[in-house]
Amino acid sequence: MAITRTAMIDDDGSGTTGTIINAAWKTELYNQIDAADAAIGGVGAVVNVPFSAANFTTPTAGATWVVASATYSYIVIGKAVFVSLLIEGTGTITGAPVRLYVALPPGLAPVQPSGGPFAYYAGVAGTGLVQAKGSPLVLDLLRDSLGTTWGAGAMSVYLQMMYFIP
Repeated sequence: MAITRTAMIDDDGSGTTGTIINAAWKTELYNQIDAADAAIGGVGAVVNVPFSAANFTTPTAGATWVVASATYSYIVIGKAVFVSLLIEGTGTITGAPVRLYVALPPGLAPVQPSGGPFAYYAGVAGTGLVQAKGSPLVLDLLRDSLGTTWGAGAMSVYLQMMYFIP
């Protein structure tokens, strides 16, 4: 994000004069700040992912994960992607899947699989594990590190995580 350039007009305290030296110095400073911001990739805006039930799936044959609504957003800062996902009681699981997938936006594949814990409610409150994966391009939600299957029924998800992109 470039900095807006403004004239420097107060060399002598009168509020009406300015010199080329000060203007050049200020321009040099702004250019350095702009270059530093560009070097880290800048700070992006929060992107709200439009809801699509197709973003929520499971690779387990005979199982489904149906989500009726979700709040899903992300922000890219440099090479880091911050993801926020909230599903409040509108997720329904059938069958016994081990993995639940949330599609990542195109172009945001992680450098390597990475993740951490997330909170869920599926009959009982719990803490699962989430991993951002590049193939398939998904957030991979596991109920626990043992690969316990998700039970059928309603489920809520509360997730915030960060991962790195190339």
